[in-house]
Amino acid sequence: ISNGQALCKPCNRSKSSTMSVPYQNHLPAGFTIRTWQKEFIERFVTEAIRQCTLNPCDIKAFILHAFPGTGKSLAQTLAAKVLYAEGYIDFVVMCVPSVNLKDQMKEDAARVGLILNNKKITEMAEYGLIVSYQQLAYRSKETGKLVNAEYLAKICANKRVMVCADEMHHIGNQASWGAGFKLAFEEHAVVRLLTSGTPF
Repeated sequence: ISNGQALCKPCNRSKSSTMSVPYQNHLPAGFTIRTWQKEFIERFVTEAIRQCTLNPCDIKAFILHAFPGTGKSLAQTLAAKVLYAEGYIDFVVMCVPSVNLKDQMKEDAARVGLILNNKKITEMAEYGLIVSYQQLAYRSKETGKLVNAEYLAKICANKRVMVCADEMHHIGNQASWGAGFKLAFEEHAVVRLLTSGTPF
């Protein structure tokens, strides 16, 4: 309470845009990040903090576009670790288009101390999960329901979840992958990051 300030919107945004983001605390020893990664983390984390208390229907996704092989996975996992460590989120779900990328994302997350489960969609993971878009599109043969997407939606309803859609162009509205992603995260996810290395 003693640190509270009554601010108009422009002053509040001006103040939040200059806040420092403590990403250095989570870098592996002796590791430095690229200039674009630093700029992305500072802008994304600041914007995520500004939006995470809004009603989920008012939260806008942040889009990161960087070419393949430039370090998107490390940048997004480092940003997630900062938000987790600073207490703005409780759980992370990284969505990727392939099994190989699930493994790569898990390794990059572990480098910054973010331990993610990439085998089964289960809430037992301490920090969060890595899932493929194909897993999100899985339908029960008996009921026809998007079982995994529904399970993730329940996690989002009970935890403050950051979702990342890596290579977001794979979840077009007409695809079953997109329907699963929308069901899982649209209603409750409090932090939303979309990335792409494909310039279209």
